[in-house]
Amino acid sequence: MPQRLFKQLNNLQSVKPDLNWQSQLRNSLVTRARIDTIDKQLTFTDHLSLLGMIFYKKYFPSPYKMASALVILLIISGTSIMAQAEYVPSRPLYSVKRGFENVEFVFAVTAEQETQLHLKHAKKRQDEAVKIAADVSNPAQKAENLNRIIKSMEQNIVAVKSGLEIAKDAAIADSTDNQKTVALAKEITESTNIAIQALDQVQSSAPNTATKTVNEARSLAEDTNSISLKFLVDNTNQNIGSEEESSVAAQEVKDFISQKLERSEEKIKQVQTITGNAVNTSVNGKNNVNLQDAVQKTTEAQAIVKEAKNLLNNNDLPQALDKIEKASNITKESTGALNKIIEITDGVFGTSSNEVKPTTTIPQIEPENINQVILNYNSMGVQANQTATYTEQIDLNQ
Repeated sequence: MPQRLFKQLNNLQSVKPDLNWQSQLRNSLVTRARIDTIDKQLTFTDHLSLLGMIFYKKYFPSPYKMASALVILLIISGTSIMAQAEYVPSRPLYSVKRGFENVEFVFAVTAEQETQLHLKHAKKRQDEAVKIAADVSNPAQKAENLNRIIKSMEQNIVAVKSGLEIAKDAAIADSTDNQKTVALAKEITESTNIAIQALDQVQSSAPNTATKTVNEARSLAEDTNSISLKFLVDNTNQNIGSEEESSVAAQEVKDFISQKLERSEEKIKQVQTITGNAVNTSVNGKNNVNLQDAVQKTTEAQAIVKEAKNLLNNNDLPQALDKIEKASNITKESTGALNKIIEITDGVFGTSSNEVKPTTTIPQIEPENINQVILNYNSMGVQANQTATYTEQIDLNQ
C-alpha cells in the first residue's frame, strides 16, 4: 500500500494544473487569509497583549544575556575598586586606575566641572606621593615613582590654574558665573593649602633625585594658591563681622591669608638658618658678598612680612596679600646669592638639615670653576644637593 501511494504521488509531479485554476486558488487563499487576520478588528485585550509582547521583547532580554551583562558589570566594578586602592605607578592596576579617571572627563560638560575633576585628581596624586614617600619597602624605585606621580600632579595643577583663569573671565560678564567662580576659587585655595603641606611632608623623606620635581610642584601650587586667593580678596566684603551680603566671608579669606603668611615666615626662617650657619664659617672674597646680599634680602623680606602681619590684623586684606607676595619674591631673589653660599658649604651643612657637620675645612670655589657647579636648590624648603670642583681647602681656624 505505501509503495502504491508513493508511486501515485510521484506521478502527480508530472501533472501540470491549469493556469486559470492556479490563479483562482491563489486568490481564494489570499482572500481567506485577509478575512481571518488582517480585516479582523482587534479587541482592547488583544492590543494590550500585543503591546506587552513588544515591550517585553525590547526591554527584557533573555536570561542568558542578563546574566552575562551582570557578570561583566561585577568584573568591571571589582577591578575599579581594586585599582582605586593602587598607588604605585609601576604596577598594572595603576594604569587601570588612571584609565577610569580619564573616563570621568567624558561626563564633564562644563569648564568648571573639568577644573573640579583636575582638582580631585591632583588630590589623589598628592595622597599617592605621601604614601610612596613614607614607603621604605622599595627604595630603588621610590624616586622614579615619586617623579612620575608629582609630574602628573603638576599637570593637574596647571589645568586647575588655567580653568580658574577661564572662570574669572566668564565671571566678569555674568554675576551668576561670578558666584560659581568664587566657590571654585575657595575650593582651589583650600586644596592648594593642603597640597603644599603634603608636598612639604613628601620633601622631608624624598630621595635627592626627586627633590627638584617636588619643589617645582610646590612652587606651582603656591602660585595657583595666590591667584585664587587674590580673586577671593577682590570679591570679599572688607567689613569683617558685617551683616552685609558679600560673595565670600572676609573672615574665611583672612584665615587663608594667615596660612600663607605663616608659610612665608617659615621660609624666611629656613633661609636665615642657612645664612646664619654660613656667617659662622670663614667666608671671604666674592662669597662674602653673596652672603651679605642674601642676609640683606632676607632681612628686607622679614620686615615686609611684619608689615603684612600688621595689615592683616587691621583687616586690610588686599594690602596684606600684596606684602606677602612681595616678601616671597624677595626671598626667591635671595636664593640666587644662597646658591653660591651652599656651594661652599657642601660638606659643612647637611642636605636634609641645617646642622653643621664636624669638619675643619670648607671648600673654596674659584670663579673660573663656578660653571662646574651642579645645583639643585629648593627655593621653598631650602634644601640643596650639589657637586663642585674644589681647588683648595681653607682652614676654619685661620
